[in-house]
Amino acid sequence: MKILIKNIYRFLIVLFVANISFVSLQAQVTHTPAEIEQFNNSIKIARPSNTNSIDCSVLQPNNSCNLILNNNFTTGLGYDGSVYDPTVNSLPYTDPFGLGYVNNWTFIFGGPKIDDLFYYFNTLTHLPPPSPATGYASLGFVKETSPQVEYYYDGIAQKISPLTVNHQYGLSFFKRITQGFNSLNQTPNTFTIILMKCADLSSLNYTSTGTINYPVNSQIIYCEANLSNTAWQQVVTKFSVNDNYDMIAVFPSTSSSLRISCAIDFAYPELIDLFNFNSGPTPTSCAATVGPLTPNCSVVNAQFTWNRPNGQTPLTNVTQQIQVDATNPLNTGIWTLSMSVPSAIQPVSSCIAFQPLTISSSVNVPSCTVPCIKLPKIN
Repeated sequence: MKILIKNIYRFLIVLFVANISFVSLQAQVTHTPAEIEQFNNSIKIARPSNTNSIDCSVLQPNNSCNLILNNNFTTGLGYDGSVYDPTVNSLPYTDPFGLGYVNNWTFIFGGPKIDDLFYYFNTLTHLPPPSPATGYASLGFVKETSPQVEYYYDGIAQKISPLTVNHQYGLSFFKRITQGFNSLNQTPNTFTIILMKCADLSSLNYTSTGTINYPVNSQIIYCEANLSNTAWQQVVTKFSVNDNYDMIAVFPSTSSSLRISCAIDFAYPELIDLFNFNSGPTPTSCAATVGPLTPNCSVVNAQFTWNRPNGQTPLTNVTQQIQVDATNPLNTGIWTLSMSVPSAIQPVSSCIAFQPLTISSSVNVPSCTVPCIKLPKIN
């Protein structure tokens, strides 16, 4: 009986503590209307364009497959993101791009962040980046309807080494959306990535009616309407460029007739040149090594497939270089190396023609006959 009473007593204590923890947790995510408005005002930075002086001198290739530098959005010296009060404008936490703390990146307009403050304000936890990223950019888009209509967009840009006209490029990135606390909905929204000239940065801006003004000399390479996924998703696309662009820009916008306050998170961008994708030289030995002498550039989660000749089953999710027995007649003929990203998604509603990243190259494996060896005559 004493044991039973003791166990009941322990259970009641655990239940009491759990109830206090639950109430405390609920209190953490409950904000007064005044706190909500104060937070909403703290994240809005009214900068419809970037008027800063930008160094647009030619950037030399970085000897890396990825033409985008600092795709983890690492901050430089002087930035302290360890302390943040979501009810006040905590610089530099709320304006790291505008204050120049994010290496290799600048803002286009607004006050882009490196932490989803909407997510933090709603949950009091920091949103983790997708694997393998260690950081991300958070781009807000806000429309106010009272006391007057106002728009606030966040956008980022990076100067890159000049692209080559008519070359085909691949772009990979991760994206998601956080619905703001005071939004009636999170759509309509548009998420756009463009290529442009660094010298035209100030001409990329938005108007008092929320309309984006694009530089005359620019190219949209990704455009998704009504993005709605709250979990990270990888997108991989390919395109050909029509000019020697030297800047990439990323930003959201909205045409909502209602009040809206959301953020689109952007992580681990990769931009690679596909022009030199190849399957290697024609092998010259019977024990042939088939594949590129130097591995082709790829993006995270890319998979390679070798389509074999003579109706053989393809070799999937393999390395770019493989060993082939050319004395086997089934192995002689055309071998095709393909790269794709099966785990990537295609946008449900794309503003432009979307091309998923798939590319291939072929090589011929000639027949190889092992010469007969004449054995010595035995007397």
